[in-house]
Amino acid sequence: MFQDMLASQADNATLADVASVTMGQSPAGASYNEKGVGTVFYQGRGEFGWRFPTQRLFTTAPKRMAAANDVLMSVRAPVGDLNVAYEDCCIGRGLAAISSDHHSFCLYLMRSLKRKLDAFNGEGTVFGSINGKALKGLPVYAPPASAIEAFEAKASPIDKLISTNEAENRKLEKIRDALLPKLMSGEIDVSKVNLTQLNSHLADKLHRFAKEPSIVSSAQFVAQCVANWQGQAEMMNRTYAIQVRTPISRGKTSGSAY
Repeated sequence: MFQDMLASQADNATLADVASVTMGQSPAGASYNEKGVGTVFYQGRGEFGWRFPTQRLFTTAPKRMAAANDVLMSVRAPVGDLNVAYEDCCIGRGLAAISSDHHSFCLYLMRSLKRKLDAFNGEGTVFGSINGKALKGLPVYAPPASAIEAFEAKASPIDKLISTNEAENRKLEKIRDALLPKLMSGEIDVSKVNLTQLNSHLADKLHRFAKEPSIVSSAQFVAQCVANWQGQAEMMNRTYAIQVRTPISRGKTSGSAY
């Protein structure tokens, strides 16, 4: 979709003309923690997922910030790996945040620049990197505002569905983490749960899980259910993403896999 609508023209601008670029800066190491105290902190691509990074570190002394839905880009080898900020977060020196009022356009624009960004990884170099000046000066095609709005109208609803599924996944993880200790201790017993009360499209699968010999405890049963729901949500997310990056006229995928 992006390739057909916006990426087939000659470069006429730089990245700084169409988006704001913030280069990351790491806070003092003493401010880091894994207890959820302070602001979510992403040092580099190590926390990247297929689209959203995984929370691991927090900082009580944030310096450079990215807003929710900003594009996060690795600026150290490998240069150009992308994720989307799930929440307002602090970014370290391994990342840059690319921000625009048109979130979907910004994301797929950055994905279309993969070949240009790959050049900064450098053949034969030990450690690829890109600095703020080079990133801001990266040549891009800046479409008319009407074209950006037209693309946003098609892509934004799909990206919002992906974000909604991600939110559901994170809620399921919290439920799982809260329930498993109680299930393991026997404080909660689900042996008499009526599975037919669950959503019809999941009930049959959950019945099969319950009958599996490998499901030997309530805790394992619930964990398997949660994993199944999360797997379905991730499959839908990847399907939605493919719809955005698939050229309409040619019917095949293009661009990056994430």
